[in-house]
Amino acid sequence: MSQTAAKLKIHSNTLLPRLTRLNDMLDLDNRDGAECEKLLVAMEIERMKNSDE
Repeated sequence: MSQTAAKLKIHSNTLLPRLTRLNDMLDLDNRDGAECEKLLVAMEIERMKNSDE
């Protein structure tokens, strides 16, 4: 958690509410590794598409 917050340049106390809100919006269970992996792959694909433009 602290490493993720550091990479995002936010305080770790800020990260948890944001993750909770994101999980609710996406109906994602952040304790399910497969769901998190799908999200990461989708985000990477989107990043690659945007870098080509």
